[in-house]
Amino acid sequence: DNGKVTLIGSWPKNTKNPICEVNYENNRQLDFNKHGVYATNVVKALQNRYGIKKINMVGHSLGNISIIYSTLKNGNNKKMPQL
Repeated sequence: DNGKVTLIGSWPKNTKNPICEVNYENNRQLDFNKHGVYATNVVKALQNRYGIKKINMVGHSLGNISIIYSTLKNGNNKKMPQL
């Protein structure tokens, strides 16, 4: 369970406010720190592919936990897209 990210699809160039749906292969594991790593890995993958600098995140259920733990870990990291 390494948190590998597979991006499917693409955004047309110059798309404003694109939406990316994230689904976890293992959504029953309850290690909240791992969920933070999963969310961080998604943001890094999008940053690498599209050069994003700012993001909005919306989560449901464990998705909210992912956002919280990712933000706790990376909220002050200026190399990461800012929430």
